[in-house]
Amino acid sequence: MTLEFDRPIGAKADVSEILYVSTLHQTSEILREDGSINADDISLFLVSRYGLSITPEAVKDTILKAYGGEKIDLVELVSILFIPQFCKFASPPELTEDLENLCPHVIKGVLKMVLHDVTGDDEPKELTVELIREIFLRYGETEVAENESLLNDMLLAATGGDQGVMLN
Repeated sequence: MTLEFDRPIGAKADVSEILYVSTLHQTSEILREDGSINADDISLFLVSRYGLSITPEAVKDTILKAYGGEKIDLVELVSILFIPQFCKFASPPELTEDLENLCPHVIKGVLKMVLHDVTGDDEPKELTVELIREIFLRYGETEVAENESLLNDMLLAATGGDQGVMLN
């Protein structure tokens, strides 16, 4: 007799598991009322969902470092998980096999939306620390917006140190 089971795959299944983990946070002795996900959670998720054994320290140095902190919230996590799915939605079916080439189109659409939200129009803008700050403030990320060192690091990472880089 062999046992079989279905293992859901894809962004929807990942989101369901992360929401489950977040719900579990509310049942422990120490509640995380913001539903945040930390390095330990991500490490456990990766081994549980994908069999990838990655230490919490490695998660901090890679995944969380990109988000400027020790934890990420559910909105950030869900958005990360849905990027490939959005790329599929944004293109004709015959092109979805090449997601690597599709994602820039989705990113450009999101950039236009962000620029419109922050500046009132979607015209290309010079990437500056002040613009990065305004983006974070617009979306309620006050703590990140107040971290001058992080904002400067983001600008350097995005521009390679070149002045006058335009977002377009």
